[in-house]
Amino acid sequence: MIQDISIGELPANRLYQGDTLIWKRKATIPTDYILRYDFNGDTVDKSPSGLNGIKTGTANFVAGRKQGTQCLDFVSGCVYTPAYLPVNSDKATISFWAKLLDLNRSYQCLMEIGRDGASNDFGAWLNDVVSGHIEIVTSGNSRIHVRTAATNEIQGWQHFVMTVDNSRDANNTSFIYVDNIDKTIFNANYNADISGVFNNERFYIGQRNASAFPFVGKMQDVRIYNRILTADERTALFLE
Repeated sequence: MIQDISIGELPANRLYQGDTLIWKRKATIPTDYILRYDFNGDTVDKSPSGLNGIKTGTANFVAGRKQGTQCLDFVSGCVYTPAYLPVNSDKATISFWAKLLDLNRSYQCLMEIGRDGASNDFGAWLNDVVSGHIEIVTSGNSRIHVRTAATNEIQGWQHFVMTVDNSRDANNTSFIYVDNIDKTIFNANYNADISGVFNNERFYIGQRNASAFPFVGKMQDVRIYNRILTADERTALFLE
């Protein structure tokens, strides 16, 4: 029987005997996030950044996806950072749990940093550029790069991880993982090779600039990293 264990002295993450996996290092949940809102009854930032969220509009705490926890139920509300999010990198990973409650409404901003088209920024959207899809959008100098995942497979609480790496070519810049499965669809019509470090700006969840394109649904445990998580780290977050 294969058992996940943590042994720091072993250099490899997996050991095989022939083609058989005989040992696997237990995945560790990454804690080097630059922002973390678990929304478990508050908008306190659990990261070292200390950017406790400001909640506006209609977004209420309700029962979360796990017994004994809470989440935020967004109707026409927002949570945003009181100061700039210190990305300081050309790489970013967004991890969150969400329950999408209105798959038909257009232009829903799940979360976003900066202003679309104004500078290097990134965001997660529903039915924005491509109808019937959840999207990760990166833009700069009026160029837009879109990767999507079809919403016809989305139901109930699901885990989303979105990665953006501006150091890579346009075909490999961004990816979307739903419940730890790569669901990325490349939208060539909006292809742009965005490059450079992301601007440090306020981060908005639930609306653009706390005023437009509201997300309708529930969200819990939002984590932002200024690097690309490994496959094992994505798995650890999904299984947490």
